[in-house]
Amino acid sequence: MTVLSSVWGTPLPLSLYNLLIQFVYMPKVFRGFRFDLEIYTKFKELAAQCNLGVTEALEGFMKACVRIQEIKFPEPADSVRDVEVEARILLAWLRKENYWYSIDSKTQMYVPGRLLQLLPKIENETLRREVEEQLKKI
Repeated sequence: MTVLSSVWGTPLPLSLYNLLIQFVYMPKVFRGFRFDLEIYTKFKELAAQCNLGVTEALEGFMKACVRIQEIKFPEPADSVRDVEVEARILLAWLRKENYWYSIDSKTQMYVPGRLLQLLPKIENETLRREVEEQLKKI
C-alpha cells in the first residue's frame, strides 16, 4: 500500500488519503444523472431563457421542495382544479335545466356533452358521482 504524508507530516495510507481529499477538503457533491437528450436540450433552452443554468434551475427546484417539505410540480393551464371548477358550474346549470351555453357569439356548447368530456379528468370522487348521476337523469 502506498503511503503519502498528510498536512501534519504523518504518513497516511492511500485509501485514507483519498477519503480525506474527497470528503474533508473537497466536499462538493456530484451525482450523475441520465436524462432524455431531447428533454434535456429543451430544458437547457428554457433555463437559458430565464437567465439560469441547468444546474441553477434544478437546484432551485430542489431547494423549493425541501423548503415546503414535498415535491410539487407546476400544474398545466387545464389543471384538475380548473376542470373541477368548470364541472361544478356546468353541473349547477344542468340542474337548472340549462342545456346550452355560449362560448362566443358563434359557438354554443351542449352542457351534458362538455361534462362527459370533463368526467375522466375529475379527481374528486364526490363531484364525479354527482356529475354521473345528473347525466344519467337526462
